[in-house]
Amino acid sequence: MNRNRFVFVMPAYNAAETIQYSINTVMMQNYPDWGIVVVDDMSTDGTPDAVQEMIDSYNMPEDRLKLIVNTEKKWEIANVLEGMKYIIQVMRVRSTNMERRKVFPPNTNTSLNKRC
Repeated sequence: MNRNRFVFVMPAYNAAETIQYSINTVMMQNYPDWGIVVVDDMSTDGTPDAVQEMIDSYNMPEDRLKLIVNTEKKWEIANVLEGMKYIIQVMRVRSTNMERRKVFPPNTNTSLNKRC
């Protein structure tokens, strides 16, 4: 059965004390196909370090927990849009790879398939 993937965009600013709890609430859901994109808006309290600690502790791949750290202040709406841009970019890459697999199934010996 194909399930829809849920991706949460989590804007953060000076949320070091609460960000790990917020991420854990998503991780503890029963639905298995989720991802989180944390967009840090130039926090000064160690928020990116707290997120990176979770990525390292749980050995999270980028499609599960992604941290984006702004280099300039963008505020909430711009942070959500930044996260959505990342999701769209990932979806484009995935759909391109899926189309390649349809044209050249994994058992096909072609030079193009070897690059995928």
